Amino acid sequence: MAPVVKSHPATPPRLDRKYLRRAKSAAAFMEVTVATTPVGVEQAGGFGILEVAETGRITRFLGVNAEVAGLAKVGPIRGQADAIMALLTSPQTAVHLVTLLEEMPVQETADAAAELTEAGLPLGGIVVNAVRAPLLKVAELTAAAKGRLPRDEVVDGLVAAGLNVRDPGVDGLLVEAAEHAERVALEKAQRRTIKTLARPTYELPLLAEGVDLGGLYALAERLCAQGMA
Repeated sequence: MAPVVKSHPATPPRLDRKYLRRAKSAAAFMEVTVATTPVGVEQAGGFGILEVAETGRITRFLGVNAEVAGLAKVGPIRGQADAIMALLTSPQTAVHLVTLLEEMPVQETADAAAELTEAGLPLGGIVVNAVRAPLLKVAELTAAAKGRLPRDEVVDGLVAAGLNVRDPGVDGLLVEAAEHAERVALEKAQRRTIKTLARPTYELPLLAEGVDLGGLYALAERLCAQGMA
């Protein structure tokens, strides 16, 4: 998932629009264009916030201006590259990584955290997105994972809820319960991996009905409540 770079700049570096137009026409500068264009664009609550490349190539993405500075020894291009890298590596900046509780995203996050640290880019926290709460209690999850969830209790629960009980439906629910237990176990394992990164961690719930303006405010409030802002 795309990381978020948060900065609190005094005055964002002014970009040379003529240079950006030229860069857009050259495939070799595409990543430079993407990396330079957003700086200081989004500002809220005294912070500049931008969403950047996916986690798997975040270090290369943020460090591309250092490469440009090495190529352009003088002139406006060198000045812009230096200004952007000074902002990205300053104590005012933090690169927050966003992940899901799945194996590949968590591994990419761990790799990115190590690469950012090695590159001297300021690593912030880890945002775990789309978190789903377990639907069953611990003992029930253990039984479901082993295929030992009491069938009679499931049937009794369905009847008590006023639902029409049929054997195929009950079998399907038992299979779903086992899959859910497997998913919960996977997420617990990924949480342990994230914990080893020793970074502040923030969790956001899955919004089943999709993300709208109200949902964004709710997610923002959760991040604030967890001490991210």
